[in-house]
Amino acid sequence: MNEYLEKLSAERCTDLEVRNTINIAQVFNHTDALDVKSLFFIRFCRIPNWIQLTGIDCKKAGKWIVQNHKDNIADCCYIKRYNKRKGMYFDDVYYFLFDDLLVYLNENASEAKILFRKTDSVLVDKVAGKIKRLKKAIVISLKYNCLSKMTGYILNP
Repeated sequence: MNEYLEKLSAERCTDLEVRNTINIAQVFNHTDALDVKSLFFIRFCRIPNWIQLTGIDCKKAGKWIVQNHKDNIADCCYIKRYNKRKGMYFDDVYYFLFDDLLVYLNENASEAKILFRKTDSVLVDKVAGKIKRLKKAIVISLKYNCLSKMTGYILNP
C-alpha cells in the first residue's frame, strides 16, 4: 500500500498553473521564519508530501547535507541568530535539492521537515533516515540542594 501511494503521488503529479492562487506574503507567517509548506508550493506549484522529524541535531544535519549533497543543492536560504550562549548560529535553514526536495532545519525547535512530491521516494527515505539518526543529545544536570539531597533536572534541548 505505501509503495503504491508513493509511486502514484510522483506519477500523477502535474505542474498546475496555480501560481496566482497564493499570495507571496503567506510565506511569511507573522514570525521571522518562512512557512515551509507555502514556500514549497510557491517554488514548485505542487502540494507537497512531507516527513516531520523531532529531536534532531540540526547543526549536524546541515553539515551532513552539505558534505553529502553539495552537488545536488540547487538553492538555500537561512536565518542567522545571535544569543549570548550560542553566539552567532543558523536557526531556520531551507535546502532545495534534487527535483523538488525541500529540507527545512529548525535549530531552536530541534526539528526537521522534508517536503517533496516528484523526487524519488527511495532517495527521500535515505535522506530522512540519515537525518533521523542525528538526534540531539539530552543534557542531564545534577545539583545538590541545601539539604544535601540529590536533585536531577532534565533540560530539554
